[in-house]
Amino acid sequence: MEDNVQFEDDQGSLTDNLVPLIRDQLYLSDDVEVDHQQQQPPPLQQQQLPIKIIHSLLETEIDHDAIESLELVFNSVVKVFCTSTPCNFYLPWQMKRQITKTASGFIIKNRWILSNAHVVTNASNIRIRKHGDAKKYPARILHIAHECDLAIMTVDDNIFWNGLEPLTLTNDVPRLQESITVVGFPI
Repeated sequence: MEDNVQFEDDQGSLTDNLVPLIRDQLYLSDDVEVDHQQQQPPPLQQQQLPIKIIHSLLETEIDHDAIESLELVFNSVVKVFCTSTPCNFYLPWQMKRQITKTASGFIIKNRWILSNAHVVTNASNIRIRKHGDAKKYPARILHIAHECDLAIMTVDDNIFWNGLEPLTLTNDVPRLQESITVVGFPI
């Protein structure tokens, strides 16, 4: 029983030391002021980045080769637009409203486009847009693998393939906490 009481006392002393630190970080206090100026959030000057982060941001050098290689990757990334109308199993003569989904796709070999299977499954209309081009080209599904959530599609229009390059896939895996660049079309 005494051990239990001592443990609670130790915990209390730990939390007593932490509470002022947390209050200072969150700009909290026990003082209740009637003055509305005291209730305003702290000005932005108090919430600045630490000097160490600012210093590291200023020392960052621009790698022009990386920028050029990133621009080449844009020629391998496409945006996929899918429209589907789910079946209404309770009222089969009535269709549910259309659903539109978007995803990223990547040009791989043989004029194939790799994307996610869950996006293109049961799609009645699939269109693909290149980076920097407003036109959407009709696409068709060649293969779907639901077990790995991948789909391979193609576009039959030869004009679509002008200026596109397939991605070069590698077996190199980034090291832990290594900086990487992600390219695609987020939601």
